[in-house]
Amino acid sequence: MSSIFSLEGIKALGPDELREIQRGGLPVVIHFGDAGDDFLAYVSDHATEWLGTDAIRTVDARRFMEDKEWKAPMLTSEVLPKTIIVDPARWGDSFADKVAALDMTAFYSSNPVLLDYNDAFEVVFLFSTFYHHTMVSVTDFCNLRCRGCSFHGDDSRYDFAASRGKTERQELKEEDYYLFLDQRKPGDDLLFCGTGELFVSKKAMPYIREAIRRGLHVRILTNGMLVDDKVARELVELGVGAVLFSIDGHTKEIVESIRLGADYDRILANLRNLMRVRDEAGSGMIIGVQSGWFDEVKTRKDEILEFWKEFGIDTFSFFAEQVGWFQCIPMHEDKVMPVKTHACFNSLITPVLMTNGYVAPCTGNYQAEWSSLSSSWMKHISEAPFDEIIRYYRKMRTDPASPYRQRCAMCIGRLSTYVNSEYVSAYAEGYRFSERKSDKEAAFVKFSPQDEKTGFTLKKLWNRLLRR
Repeated sequence: MSSIFSLEGIKALGPDELREIQRGGLPVVIHFGDAGDDFLAYVSDHATEWLGTDAIRTVDARRFMEDKEWKAPMLTSEVLPKTIIVDPARWGDSFADKVAALDMTAFYSSNPVLLDYNDAFEVVFLFSTFYHHTMVSVTDFCNLRCRGCSFHGDDSRYDFAASRGKTERQELKEEDYYLFLDQRKPGDDLLFCGTGELFVSKKAMPYIREAIRRGLHVRILTNGMLVDDKVARELVELGVGAVLFSIDGHTKEIVESIRLGADYDRILANLRNLMRVRDEAGSGMIIGVQSGWFDEVKTRKDEILEFWKEFGIDTFSFFAEQVGWFQCIPMHEDKVMPVKTHACFNSLITPVLMTNGYVAPCTGNYQAEWSSLSSSWMKHISEAPFDEIIRYYRKMRTDPASPYRQRCAMCIGRLSTYVNSEYVSAYAEGYRFSERKSDKEAAFVKFSPQDEKTGFTLKKLWNRLLRR
């Protein structure tokens, strides 16, 4: 156990009160800003163990696994309330001066509490509702039948078509979408990406307009077929932050053989036009392309990268090929595969508002909603406040007997949440081709302003991932 104070509270104590704390011989837990009682009690229970022989340790989620080979870049300093554990006895006569000097610099510069993967997972999932962005799926309808698409692909080489349980197609209802928006705050990052092609739906532009009117940072993933001049001009005028085209490969032959129903020439014309409209308007919009890591792509990687760099896009990414509801083929299995028992931090990336109005805790589960597996344990957006739903999922995730945890045991996606000591992921490769930047452009990392003040920042990590 230990004494618990807010930063302001302990700084307001007089010399006699501080000496009394020091004589108590217990660690002191000091929190910066708001922190829940349950979280503070948990830190207090572990304070002696976590402090070890040091005078001070910080509970900084970003650095929990600082000494480990595998890092989880979605863990930031914002994931948990900023908290410091100190041993007053080890500070001796300088205790009062040390307390007076405590500030955010001390938080970032002091040694962190170090945890293994599972302990870090436990404390984060018990006490945090933090996520980097939210994702919204507007429609289940699509104009393509891409190979390897769990929602619409029908290639016999994959298990999706045979095991797809969802037969009714639908679109996100206005009442569900606006209830979700009511719980967003200006500056929140919202990614339109889901179970169909966004611009097939007549709701696409009204939903985008309303999100931007409310001050959200909007990013869009599209197959590009319907991003004509009218759509391009409105996206730029609205101030959409990023538009990512999903294009597998770089030639007409490769793209149209993977993305069945796609018109390669039309997509590239739309992409080129969006770039032109953006540049003429002086917009800061990020325009990128992502590609699956298919066999036809693997053998022409360098050629593909050179093509898209010359094309003039800002970013390009490869993502592992998905071959089953919970299975992907790692891109670099020989070099960068962590132990498969490592805890998964996937739900820290993005919860998903699905077309049926239910909230999926992560991208793995919103895909599984289309499978034959039961999703009866998921909650509808109308059942509870959004963050309360997230807290419900997080606590359920720590229970080995829960349906959520059992679902996760089937999923290989946990490995996608790690990079190795060389910042290499087994499931993605990112490249930056221009100096155009946004601190919210990354699909799975949203940078914390506080992290900018530290030596090892998420932005530095992402810039290494986005190799030129």
